[in-house]
Amino acid sequence: VDDTAALQRAIDDAANNDSGGTVILPKGIFLTKSPLIIPGGVTVTGQGYGSSPLAIQFDAGSSVIAYCGTDYAVKFDGHAASLNNVAVYDWRYPVNSECDQMKAQGGVLLDGNGKLLESITMNNVLIYWFMGGTSLTLRARNNGGVAFNNFQNIRVRHAYKGISLEAEEGSFVK
Repeated sequence: VDDTAALQRAIDDAANNDSGGTVILPKGIFLTKSPLIIPGGVTVTGQGYGSSPLAIQFDAGSSVIAYCGTDYAVKFDGHAASLNNVAVYDWRYPVNSECDQMKAQGGVLLDGNGKLLESITMNNVLIYWFMGGTSLTLRARNNGGVAFNNFQNIRVRHAYKGISLEAEEGSFVK
């Protein structure tokens, strides 16, 4: 079942709160077929990614965003947003299915396209199996910027490219 609409609706509802809000992902695997857009002031918090620091332990009560698509799985779109205690996974199941054949462009994207993205926090996030793209991209273009963000315990496992910092002339990533 594609959980994208339900998750995005919860995220958008949290964004409609004047001071932002928190979306709590329970333990489980949440299949998404379109990127989750996290607007400014919104925190998405899961229950962790299991007992192993190197892989997802599906039987250990993790919160997994299982992405089956060709874009980025998660995109930040505003200041002071957060992603915590989750695994973001380029989903490969069932074997030989549509998802198994698809490769995502990447896991998580901060795209300062003509604007500034700052004070974004990521904590205890496993970005897993993005063999067709980049696990974490910080990109600035069209006189935009990505700065003053806080990343702690970000684990990248099995990726074509781990972390990419990209800035066009006139833009910046700090």
